[in-house]
Amino acid sequence: MERVAALSAIGFQEIGVSPLDGLIVWRLVRSLEPGLVKIKLWQRQAGGEGNPPSSAELELNGWRRVFIDSQSGVIKQVYRPGELTQSLCSPWQHDFRDCACFYWASNHPDIVLGEDTLGEPTLPSGASADPERANTPIDWLRSDRSLGGRAGALGTPQQNRPFQMDHYEISQR
Repeated sequence: MERVAALSAIGFQEIGVSPLDGLIVWRLVRSLEPGLVKIKLWQRQAGGEGNPPSSAELELNGWRRVFIDSQSGVIKQVYRPGELTQSLCSPWQHDFRDCACFYWASNHPDIVLGEDTLGEPTLPSGASADPERANTPIDWLRSDRSLGGRAGALGTPQQNRPFQMDHYEISQR
């Protein structure tokens, strides 16, 4: 027997009505039950002078897949390593202040160790020979990235915030 997701229809047919917010759409898609899913899309086009509004219609059919084994909770073997997380936010590529997918890695670098300058003595491991530099955590979001601005991270987010980049500065660096 064919099983169709419980959600039957959500739509705005009137021209001029705002589309659904992205967060609402994300929640609706996430709430689909496993099984056959049918989605109808309409592209509304405003009518010109004397012409009524028209719409183009497209129907998509597919399956809502299950990513985790219901008995063990283990991710199914059909997915290659990294396939499920490839579109999630990557802290080394951008900033959680701009993240809209509501995922942030549990091991994102709130703090980092400072980079070594060219010609600076290093240990065989590659770490700085200066023990203070090798062990001083630096705020990853600091706005002053100069060598002189490598002050250690403070104890709380509120203490560090005045020295951090704002969200609009992230892409400009």
